[in-house]
Amino acid sequence: MKTLLVATLLSLGLPHLAAGGELSDLIMAPGLFVDAGAPDGQGEILRYAHSRHLPGREPAGADTGITLPEPVTDGRAVLSRNPQEEKLALSLSADGTPLHVVAEFPVDGPNPILLMFLENAVRNMTAQTGGSPHYIRNRIRESLAASGQGAAVEGLAVAELHPFRDDPNRSRMGDFGQLKLTITYDPDEPARLVELMADTGTGQGGYTESMSLIEEE
Repeated sequence: MKTLLVATLLSLGLPHLAAGGELSDLIMAPGLFVDAGAPDGQGEILRYAHSRHLPGREPAGADTGITLPEPVTDGRAVLSRNPQEEKLALSLSADGTPLHVVAEFPVDGPNPILLMFLENAVRNMTAQTGGSPHYIRNRIRESLAASGQGAAVEGLAVAELHPFRDDPNRSRMGDFGQLKLTITYDPDEPARLVELMADTGTGQGGYTESMSLIEEE
């Protein structure tokens, strides 16, 4: 299961190697965490607060075989390092469940936090609309590759992606045709993603998901 999850998530980063863009060249670059971690090369690297709100209606794609993720009110995502195997470990908890490792990634690969966030958007949209995950994933990758570095806001960069704004199939996507992905990051430390937000712009009746960096005390 972990191997399948890692392969699926890494597939989001592969087009960067062939056709990168300003944004993907910064935040999707492989090896951003090669030198990250505690002085001994291990331990926790980044910690995020995680929330997810889903539409209250029955998903149209219930028969697609894609499992719809559960809503999350108070979740955590932690990226840490395993120096013995030169791996990055991604751990999750949600609404009181214990923090547990869900996947391990090569230390010289793309950012697992970003990959997980983007794949969550793919899974949610697939399950809610019945659309093809491959088509949805490709549109998101293309919007990431085509994006500039974003607007400067108080020392950070904020990039907004609209993967389906000009899509010829937008009318079949319901609220997800309006999906906006907002990526806030530190341009001087591109591995430091400050906030990730997915939003269909339909309030409590739509889909929203966020991951916010928990600053070190």
